Amino acid sequence: MNPTRERLINTAERLFALHGLEGVSLDRIRREAGEKNASALQYHFGGKAALLSAVFETRLSVIDQRRLEILSDTDPSDREPALRGCAEALVLPFAEHLSAPGAERYYVRFVAQVYGDPRTDWSELLAGGRNEGVFQVGRRLAELLPEIPRRVVRARLELVVGLIIHGLADREKAIAANARRPALATPAFVGLLVDICVGALTAPHSGATQREVGDAERRRA
Repeated sequence: MNPTRERLINTAERLFALHGLEGVSLDRIRREAGEKNASALQYHFGGKAALLSAVFETRLSVIDQRRLEILSDTDPSDREPALRGCAEALVLPFAEHLSAPGAERYYVRFVAQVYGDPRTDWSELLAGGRNEGVFQVGRRLAELLPEIPRRVVRARLELVVGLIIHGLADREKAIAANARRPALATPAFVGLLVDICVGALTAPHSGATQREVGDAERRRA
């Protein structure tokens, strides 16, 4: 990667992680990256949306590949291990950034800031096949949970993704601040997060939810 572009991406990732998307100007990113050329950000990215997309492009290729590897290592015909494999594919590649050196450790909080910003089009930033692992998890879950309507499976997956993002971001923030000693060490915390995701994805489909989904389907028809 071009050294100037790399410095700008790493600086943007760190500042957005610490201060939010609206709390950092592009000019501040340029200055803290040590770039004197006032048009450097415009030249390399054009604007904030392209800069955010560049951060994802830098990190997601490795994360996505890890997710696909975890999925390929689990037998989809064996339901219980396959369901846990789906949860591990969602959690583990992202959780590895908790102990990453240098700029990479800010990625977890950066994602939480983007995910929680109502003005940012999350799906557009992840376009272009950068999130294939999550899509494959969704398809496999639909096959493993035929008793649950697909719309409900998709909604559960969205909830679980939010839980993972914010749970790991809070953990990274506590680690960075050297806050009070947590109840669980990080490996145990990550394992617990996987357990919770499995439980959330496979929870019984209640009658009340079935009625609400049915009513929604009839209104859409």
